[in-house]
Amino acid sequence: MKCLLVNPQFPPYSFSNHHVLCEIWGARYTAPPLGLLTVAALLPSDWEIRVLDQNATKLEDKDIDWADIIGTGGMMGQYDGAKEVARRAHERGKRVVVGGPDPTVRHNAYPWADYLVLGEAEVTIKPFLEALARGETGGRFEHTDRPDMTTHAVVPRYDLVDPSHYLFYLAQYSRGCPYFCDFCEIPSLMGQKMRCKTPEQVHRELDAILKSGFVGRVEFVDDNFIGDKRQTKQLLATLPEWQKRNRYPFVFSCQASCNVAADDELMRGLKEANFGQLFQGIESGDKDTLRAIRKNQNVHVPYVKANEKILAHGMIVTAGFIVGFDQDTDDSVDSAIHLITRSHIVNVMLSRLFAIPGTPLHARLQSEGRLEDLREYETGKLEPTAIGLNFRTLRPKTAILRDYIKIVETLYSVDAYYGRALTCCLNFRRSAKRVFRAKEYLLMARIFAQVCRRAGLKKLTRRHYWRLLATVAIKNFGAIDLAVGFSACFEHFHEQAQYVARTTREVLEHYEALEAEAARQDQESVSALAAS
Repeated sequence: MKCLLVNPQFPPYSFSNHHVLCEIWGARYTAPPLGLLTVAALLPSDWEIRVLDQNATKLEDKDIDWADIIGTGGMMGQYDGAKEVARRAHERGKRVVVGGPDPTVRHNAYPWADYLVLGEAEVTIKPFLEALARGETGGRFEHTDRPDMTTHAVVPRYDLVDPSHYLFYLAQYSRGCPYFCDFCEIPSLMGQKMRCKTPEQVHRELDAILKSGFVGRVEFVDDNFIGDKRQTKQLLATLPEWQKRNRYPFVFSCQASCNVAADDELMRGLKEANFGQLFQGIESGDKDTLRAIRKNQNVHVPYVKANEKILAHGMIVTAGFIVGFDQDTDDSVDSAIHLITRSHIVNVMLSRLFAIPGTPLHARLQSEGRLEDLREYETGKLEPTAIGLNFRTLRPKTAILRDYIKIVETLYSVDAYYGRALTCCLNFRRSAKRVFRAKEYLLMARIFAQVCRRAGLKKLTRRHYWRLLATVAIKNFGAIDLAVGFSACFEHFHEQAQYVARTTREVLEHYEALEAEAARQDQESVSALAAS
């Protein structure tokens, strides 16, 4: 059996697509498709398997013709791409199997799939393969069991992609999250009980990444890397020796809940294992909002002191914020901007609240009769609901969209961004160890030249860029590469912010027109009543 696994394209300005950074680094895309590489490792050993990432390589008809069966799927943002892959495959007489988080959550949007393999592949691929062997031409396969990572997990097929195509690589240590945040689908998809791999399993995966030829940043995609702190500490205790034995090829990053800085042992473990970046879902700076959305682990976090501690341990924070909660007020955006600035957080992922099926938020809004008509959403047409706020909000949607535009444009203005970058670099204390290979020195020279050409010569940024480099070189030279990196990130996020603000304004105009029409009708009703 010849199987082609296709990773559909992400939209150009999605959180997963850092196309400007890729241009600077000389890469084609952000990271390889870990889910498909894992699926490839679960398929029969006598199958011929190819992985094609449309974000890095064009899908040709000859690729489809080579295969007996096509696999695709992924996240919500990849829906249109997956549907197009299936259309092309069906035109050429190929069967299509679809899986991943989005099909699992909203399988009704995938009637065009021949086979739907839902949930975690370790327990659902087997019944699919059995049906395929029986000659069945379609079906839906799902399982409620949560696979034990120590017995079911496999080493992803990192050998099936080209490491030169990517900025960084992905690995997974655990699944699940002990928290039950109102808006998050992870507990329903992966469960609240943490399921972790053994340190030896993680070492084998890191060995496979290294063997593929990649060195640099490796991100653990766990939804909460510290969900089981005891087991995480056991893993961290083994990583320094692995790094030393292999001449420090990797700097790690991960997603971790905001209470990470409160555990000194955990912080030392992350530092000694060579972690350089943490993603934290802060979501809101308002304590009442955090309690309402069940994000209680964030309520008592002193963000400013916590981030200063993280910086002192040689790590930076990228934060996630959401607008559109019921508890948001007219002051929420200014409060969020103030918190981000005081906490020296440079890069922020901003999103509008979206009620995802399977979340407590979705169930609550449904019971309150506040979910909007989701027929287009359920059939895959994601605009305009894909931008969030797919429910009747308590504040006017126009006010929320204006808030979103304000926070995006404020945080990614050149003055604000470079100001945060400077304070972050001055508070940063280098700890990550690396033994650079010759090709990495060439890459660093390329990146520096690219950033100097883009940020150092452009009228918008040149004064800020050279001031940042000069100040950091004098006051904290150990953070000079971080300063260059932040400057590269600005080139991407500033462009992304402009795009997002522009498209949000288009949606804002739509809702403003609806409000104006409603006001006109109300006025006509009042006038008619007065006339009678």
